[in-house]
Amino acid sequence: MRCAGARPNRDSVRRKANTFGQAQRLHLKREFDAVLAAPVLKLRRGSLWAAALPNGQDRARLGLIVGKRVIRHAVDRNRAKRAIREAFRQQPAMPALDIVIRVLSPRAGSSDADRLFRAMEDLWRKRLGAME
Repeated sequence: MRCAGARPNRDSVRRKANTFGQAQRLHLKREFDAVLAAPVLKLRRGSLWAAALPNGQDRARLGLIVGKRVIRHAVDRNRAKRAIREAFRQQPAMPALDIVIRVLSPRAGSSDADRLFRAMEDLWRKRLGAME
C-alpha cells in the first residue's frame, strides 16, 4: 500500500515511445561548435536558421539556440523550444545528423519548424543522390 504523496516505482512508470530523450539532444559546447564550424548543410526557413553535420550515429540529434535578446521572456523561449522539439520528434525518418537550430525572431513557431525539417530532409536526400 502506498502513501498518498509517494512516487510510483520507476519500473511501473511507462515511457512514451516517441519522447525526445537525452540521446536525441546535443549537450556539450564542443558538439554545438563542431556543427557551427563546418556544417555540411545550412538552411533558413522563416524565423529559423539551421546547420547540420553527419554524426556517425544511428539517429539525428538536435541542439537549440534561443537567445534572450531574441525572445525576452523565458515562458516564450520555452514555448518556441517546445514547438521546435515537437516538430523534430514528429519527423518520420531524419538522417543521422547533428542539427543546430537558431531562432532568429520572436515569432518562431511550429509551422516554421515543420517547414525547416521538411526542407532539410529534402536537401539531405538530394545531396545523397548527388554523391551516388
